[in-house]
Amino acid sequence: VAFFARGQEGEYFEAIPLPVDFPSHAIVVSRAPYVYPLVRLSHLFPVAVAAVVDTNTSRLFVLSLGRVQSRRELQNMNVHKPQSGGMSHERYRRHAEDHHLHHAKQTAAAIDRMVRESGAQYLLLGGDEVILPQLKSHLPRKIGDRLLEPQHWDIRIPEHELAERVNTLIQEAEESRGVARALEVIETAQAHGHAALGPELTLAALEEGKVDELVVAGRPGADAQAKVCSLCNALSVEVSVTTCPECGEENMVSSSLHGEFVNRALAQGGQVQVVGPLPTLEGAGGVAAVLRYREADACSSTYRPSLRGGPTASSSPRWCPAPLPLSRQFRRRG
Repeated sequence: VAFFARGQEGEYFEAIPLPVDFPSHAIVVSRAPYVYPLVRLSHLFPVAVAAVVDTNTSRLFVLSLGRVQSRRELQNMNVHKPQSGGMSHERYRRHAEDHHLHHAKQTAAAIDRMVRESGAQYLLLGGDEVILPQLKSHLPRKIGDRLLEPQHWDIRIPEHELAERVNTLIQEAEESRGVARALEVIETAQAHGHAALGPELTLAALEEGKVDELVVAGRPGADAQAKVCSLCNALSVEVSVTTCPECGEENMVSSSLHGEFVNRALAQGGQVQVVGPLPTLEGAGGVAAVLRYREADACSSTYRPSLRGGPTASSSPRWCPAPLPLSRQFRRRG
C-alpha cells in the first residue's frame, strides 16, 4: 500500500508492505483515502489470539493479516510422580491438580491481557484435553463470545502450520457470521424499517447520518461504479450523471460505489461489515445498512427514506428511536 499526498507544506509519500496479496491492483486519486480494500482485508484476516496449551506449557500468539505478529510462552512447574502408591499417590494427585489449576489461571490471565491489548476479534484454544476445560472456565466472560471451537493441536505445532489452521478457521467463521448478519439486516429492512437495502436507500441514509452499520458484499466483482463530484464530494449512484446534483458543476467522475459508501460510513462513526458471496445481497446492489433511528411517521411501517437524502422546506419530519439501541440489537460480537 502506498500513500501520497500533496499540500501547501510539501509532499508526503509512504509505502507500507503487506504480507498478503490484493485481488487486483489500482491507483486511486481522490479527496479522501481509498480504504475499502483495507477494510475488506481486515475482514479476511482479523486479529486473533491463539493459545496452544498442555499441563506444563502455554504458547500464546497474536495473529494479524494471516501471520504471527507476537508470541509468549508460559511454563508450569513439573510435578514428579512418586514411586510408591497409597497416601503418596493421593498427595501427588492433589498436588498435580493444584499445579494444573494455577497454570490454567495464569494462562487465562495472560490470554485476557493479550486479547485486550491486541483488540483481537477471535480467540482459539488448542492442546491437552486435561487442561482445556479448566482454562475455558477461567476465561473472562467478556472474551468468551470470541472463542471458537477448541482444537486438538500438539504443543509443538510449528508457527506456520498454526497460522494456516487459524486462518482457515477464522475465514470459515467470518463467512458464516457475515452471511447470517447480512440476512438479518435484509430481513429487518423488509419487515421492520430499521435498515436500508440497496444503493439508493443506503445512500439516502448515509446523507442523513443515520447509518449505524454498513453491510457490503465483499466478493471480487460485486462492487459497482458510482459518480462523485470532484468539487463538493456529492455522490450519485447513477453512472450516467454528468452534472453534480448539489453544486450544479459538470465535475462528476467515476468512483467505486462500495469505496465511497465505506468512507462515508466510517466518517460518521459507523461500523462496516464485509460479507462473502451472498446472492440476496448482491441482487439488491451489494449494500445494506442498519439505521440509528427512523422517521416518526414510519415507526409503525417500513422505512422508506427520500432518495434526495434529507428533509425539505415543506416537510419537517420528527425522529423516533428504535425500541432498543440498534448497536445492541444487531451487534455481531461481544
